[in-house]
Amino acid sequence: MKKLLALLLVGLLVLTACGSTKEDPKPTPGEETVTYKIGTAVVNGVKTAEPEAEKAGKFESNVTFATVALDADEKIAFVSIDTNQNEISFTADALNEFAAKGSKKELGDDYGMSKAGKVEWDKQIASLEEYLIGKTIAEVNADKATTDLSSTVSITVNGYIDAVVAAAANAVSVENVATIAQTSTVGAKTDADKAPTVEISTTVAAVALDADGKIVYSFVDEAQLKADITAGVATPNENLKTKGQLGTEYGMSAAGKVEWNEQVKHLTDWTIGKTKEEVAKAADASDVTSTVSIYAQGFADTLTKAMDEAKAVK
Repeated sequence: MKKLLALLLVGLLVLTACGSTKEDPKPTPGEETVTYKIGTAVVNGVKTAEPEAEKAGKFESNVTFATVALDADEKIAFVSIDTNQNEISFTADALNEFAAKGSKKELGDDYGMSKAGKVEWDKQIASLEEYLIGKTIAEVNADKATTDLSSTVSITVNGYIDAVVAAAANAVSVENVATIAQTSTVGAKTDADKAPTVEISTTVAAVALDADGKIVYSFVDEAQLKADITAGVATPNENLKTKGQLGTEYGMSAAGKVEWNEQVKHLTDWTIGKTKEEVAKAADASDVTSTVSIYAQGFADTLTKAMDEAKAVK
């Protein structure tokens, strides 16, 4: 009996030693070890309308963005979909002052569908997001035209699903994921001295954070949608790609500068492993300012906004 107990004790000690080797580290308390494939995509569109009677004309920018996280079975574990819809209004003689709006999610009831007796946009998109959880991208595509959402979703979903599918196509493996979020900020150029060209710029940022609030996934892109407005007629620029999607076509490298998408990659790479407080000081970081000549602090501010909104993956 004593020999048996001794052998058992030795066995336990061996197992304990094996479990603490450098090749098989144990997670420390509070450390997340969940790995997801995370991706973000931006899909752009524009609308125009000419002035009629007392109604102003408009150039409207529609920027839809989605972030998804896929689990080990390639099923959607997290999805966020949103749209920024902003416009520059005008008469035959002048441009009206631009006022940026929040995204449709941020607007909530102020978006206005509920005032027309419909279920509000943010509630409908929440139903779509809930419906997508647990599905593979193949299942999402197969079910695209005939979903069972008709009882809760009256908006056309195909465009939003296109953004989700594109986000999944961009997905990369990310370790130690605890929370995820995406957000956006909007600005415009409507300088009358530079007429007839106007532009609406929408910056999209997405992050994933670990259990300590440090960035493990970082994404930034910008849609810069333009139109010429002459004598009450808006003619949109045919380019609907984001700056990131344009790559070298954006044109900074042709002017002898580091291309926009490469500068943003440097910035997002720099944010990995950093806290909100550290990201907020991007403009003071020498390893950012030495490489990034574009307005890095503005993009960093959008990233910190996303960090404030991060939610746990269910």
